[in-house]
Amino acid sequence: MATNSDDSSTFNIGDTNTEIHKVAAKPPAFWRNKPRLCFLQLGAQFSNSGISNDTPKYNIVVVALDENVLDFVVDILSNPPHDDKYETLKNALLNRLTDTEESRLKKLLTDMELGDRRPSDHLRQMKSLAGSSISDELIKSLWLQRLPQQTQAILSIIKDSLYNIAEIADKIIAVYSSSEVCSVANNNSSPKSNDRNKLEDYKQT
Repeated sequence: MATNSDDSSTFNIGDTNTEIHKVAAKPPAFWRNKPRLCFLQLGAQFSNSGISNDTPKYNIVVVALDENVLDFVVDILSNPPHDDKYETLKNALLNRLTDTEESRLKKLLTDMELGDRRPSDHLRQMKSLAGSSISDELIKSLWLQRLPQQTQAILSIIKDSLYNIAEIADKIIAVYSSSEVCSVANNNSSPKSNDRNKLEDYKQT
């Protein structure tokens, strides 16, 4: 009997620890600009804490949202569905915040200038900044806008992968840059030749 009592006591302690572990589960701060990463992190926490029921998962997400994010899903919070509350809230946040993030990143990427970088380097930086939230077509459009017009005209008719087009852009820019250097060098050489001629004329006098 003592053994059974000990076993029962151990079992109860185990249950208590499990319940405490579940209650102690706290949601991470919800990143408005990275909702997918947040839900990956939440999923891992639900798994570690043994939380699988719909309502607790839904409530944990609600607690994690700040007032700026709550505004995006106030319709769901005011009238949550009877079933699949968590999935409904999750999908709404992903769809609505991803659209907002794309608009924000579009503005951010539009302000990026090519500068002295190669077109391919500029593209890689834009892709890194955008992550997976912006389509390649939108990235390509924004990237082309940063290139010289004559380069845009050539690249617009090329059907290839984005990175192959970027390598072609590197070569085009290099050719144009070399031509400009030669042009500047030729322009600068003429005055020097004239100066030498004037010096020779002066010596002869």
